[in-house]
Amino acid sequence: MRHLFTLLSLMLCLAVSGQRECASHEYSVALRAAHPGAAAGIEAAEAFQARRAELLSQLSATGRTLQGGTVRIPVVVHILYSNNAQNISDVQVKSQIDALNRDFRRRNEDSLNTPARFRNLAIDVNIEFVLATVTPEGYATNGIVRKQSGVTYWEQNDAIKLASRGGDNAWDSRYYLNIWVGPMRRLLGYSSLPGGPAELDGLVINT
Repeated sequence: MRHLFTLLSLMLCLAVSGQRECASHEYSVALRAAHPGAAAGIEAAEAFQARRAELLSQLSATGRTLQGGTVRIPVVVHILYSNNAQNISDVQVKSQIDALNRDFRRRNEDSLNTPARFRNLAIDVNIEFVLATVTPEGYATNGIVRKQSGVTYWEQNDAIKLASRGGDNAWDSRYYLNIWVGPMRRLLGYSSLPGGPAELDGLVINT
């Protein structure tokens, strides 16, 4: 699951506009400082990603596709809100999952307009994201967790990921992609990096 985060983080940053910023780089620096033991794992994962990107480029250039079928990633979306205006709907969540899948499967309507310099890099990576249907305890779920919190705005300090700090704890990151959604002042969001603490794995996105 963790190897997806570098790509997800990049996509998050590409979506930035205006004064809303992607804080993944700053978060990475802070994470390495707070968890020195994670640095080696993060660097190994970054090397893996670089090699994988090279292989994907080669596949696209030769017209080949990845083998082994489509990989489906169960997703849990943790929605943190302090008032009803911040409590986004199931429809909004599902529409964003659909948009994410179009990006990863290269099924956007404008995919034919990919600039020439990027065409050899564009490929259907055979990854799909689906809202989880079973909790870690084995109960049925729609993959969306809602929690009203006394926190008005979340910062880039991972509090949103920890119930002890008013947030919501991650589901086991070996089996789920965790996405936290909550109000942030100026940030679009940020992503953890592969190799970091398991309980902090995932993406944080501004409501």
